[in-house]
Amino acid sequence: MIGTIAGMGRRSSLVRSLGAAALVAAGAACESSEIVTCGFGGERQQIAGETYCVYSSDDVRQARPDFRCPARVPYRIDLEGAVVCTTRDASSPADLPAEVCRLVERTCGVDFDGGGSPDAGPPDASDDAGSAPGDTGPSPDDAAPSDAGADAGADADAGADAGSTRCPGPPLTAGGDVTIATIWSCDVEVTRDVVVDGIVGMPAVVLSIDPGTTVRFAPGTRLLVGDQGRIEARGTADLPIVLTSASSAPDRRPGQWGGVHVFGNAPIGARGGIDNVFGPTWPAATYGGDDPEHDCGVLEHVRIEFAGAERGAISANDGLTVGGCGRPTRVSHVQVHRSLHDGIEVRGGLAQIDHAVVTGAADVSFRWAIGWQGTAQHVIVHQWPVGASGESRAAAIAGGGRQALASGPISSPRLYNVTVVGPAGDGAAGSAIELADGTALTLRNFVVLRFGGTAIDVRDNATAMGVGATLLADTGLFTERAGAAYFFDDGLVDGIDEAMAFTSGNRFDEDPMLGPFDPPSMPGFVPVAGSPLGMGAASAPAPFDPADYLGALPPGGPDWTEAWCDFSPD
Repeated sequence: MIGTIAGMGRRSSLVRSLGAAALVAAGAACESSEIVTCGFGGERQQIAGETYCVYSSDDVRQARPDFRCPARVPYRIDLEGAVVCTTRDASSPADLPAEVCRLVERTCGVDFDGGGSPDAGPPDASDDAGSAPGDTGPSPDDAAPSDAGADAGADADAGADAGSTRCPGPPLTAGGDVTIATIWSCDVEVTRDVVVDGIVGMPAVVLSIDPGTTVRFAPGTRLLVGDQGRIEARGTADLPIVLTSASSAPDRRPGQWGGVHVFGNAPIGARGGIDNVFGPTWPAATYGGDDPEHDCGVLEHVRIEFAGAERGAISANDGLTVGGCGRPTRVSHVQVHRSLHDGIEVRGGLAQIDHAVVTGAADVSFRWAIGWQGTAQHVIVHQWPVGASGESRAAAIAGGGRQALASGPISSPRLYNVTVVGPAGDGAAGSAIELADGTALTLRNFVVLRFGGTAIDVRDNATAMGVGATLLADTGLFTERAGAAYFFDDGLVDGIDEAMAFTSGNRFDEDPMLGPFDPPSMPGFVPVAGSPLGMGAASAPAPFDPADYLGALPPGGPDWTEAWCDFSPD
């Protein structure tokens, strides 16, 4: 029995009893058939007539903080109790797929210190998996990685044979429902919609994506994380996570896949307090509730590109949708590039966004609606010319308050340090910022340039009533206009003169020392040292960074978009 792994089906009683957030560290059955003690807080459990130790993720990190192993390779226990990588054992249960990585510890009569010491280093290249020394594959996360959502993964033996490479074996193929915790690493090919969701009352199902992972989505497919799921996508500047089209350059185009959609139970301004952007056939897309602290997860150093595919009249896909997500949700260093629909849309909730880049979106670049009460800082929006890829003349930024006849929160986001760049030539007729449906707003330390439409357009009376009180846009610079004026009458019955409302407190026609922006694939977002954008900034309150300049980047740098962003047209 030594060297085998406890069988764990998709819906095993162990997973149901512990929840998807538990990391199952089940030891191979002991020859003595009895475990005397489980070190580091492990819980003794009977599974299929055998006694095992089950550990939480915190237990495992305490025991083996150095543990690393390539993805898609199961684990076994050697005779001394050390954790090692291995290919699938012939005696492993049939329902344990080869691409699944499970952390296993044997504690037959001893605790972790009885062989698999916490001080022991990671497995070396002599182990069965053939992993290279210093391999930095996935570390244990909130739950045991799973095959849920995998149609047909890479064979573990192939991964072992390619141990000298960073990504052993062919890409993992994924699609379908993810109902227990899953890790994506290296290269992933999505063949059908991925829906990450769990059971009410159980811990959230977690999809973890490792740094440097590239996920290629088949035409029209999308990634949806329901309110009983969570995404943990933590890239780095040097190893960003890339979610992209299955096509390769130069054949990539906007709208080739459906984007990323993350939903939670935070309050929203919708009728009945709930909403669904995809319709009744997508229950996991229902969002909204009464939990302002709902954690939808983390998107950090993530690039979403060539998304926005249409899926019917009520199912247009943004590049990134964040709906009903609470304060702990982290969207940081995220680029949405060349979406065929909106770039980023935030619908209700209190999610906080920082270091966001939207480039070449065909519709609105950054939109909020139905009660978003969060924050955004260090935001870059760049509308490309119409001729570049069929982009519309939509506003760069658009905000809405709440649905008609709805109770609940009205949108009141606070935005600091925003750079909004228009297309200047053909297509410059769109507005820079459009506000409607009674939205409130605090917008400060911004720069808007190269727009032919009105700089700020208040669309209705409900929104106009808040100007100067709950709707504030000041300490900004409007420059390099492409039209006759920054503000003009749009013919709407909105009860406001935008020029009178927004001229005071802002600056006009100064050279921001930004650019060039032609071609749009080589943008100059960093102002030259000595730029007037370095003067006159408002003090940003907590939780904002104390950035004392206008726009998303400081004059002279550093450039936080460097290395992980990509502005290629195809």
